[in-house]
Amino acid sequence: MNHSIIETFYANLLEKVKSSPKRIAFPDAEDARVLTAVHALAYNKLAIPILIGNAKNIREMAHESQVDISTISILDPSEHISEVNISTLKTQIKSIDSDEDAKSMLQNPLYLACYRDWE
Repeated sequence: MNHSIIETFYANLLEKVKSSPKRIAFPDAEDARVLTAVHALAYNKLAIPILIGNAKNIREMAHESQVDISTISILDPSEHISEVNISTLKTQIKSIDSDEDAKSMLQNPLYLACYRDWE
């Protein structure tokens, strides 16, 4: 395959991605490799990353790894529990019977990454 065709394809792809960056949630944000990748995505305006996990641990990991995450949102599951979110979750998922089950689910970074009502 011609090298210029690949370069053209890649340049067009980057232009399209940068013109409409999407939000991407990272439930494994307490990992230095993930923080490095997320920084690159944000810096290059390829995505709008959201880090999910213990905010203090994420900031410490970023500091230790010398990764700047100052412009990246962090969603700490422990801070995301509210009566509104519990009620919304119980409405969305009929198999959740109790507030405790809903709270447990909201504290799970993997679930929270899929949760639609982040903001």
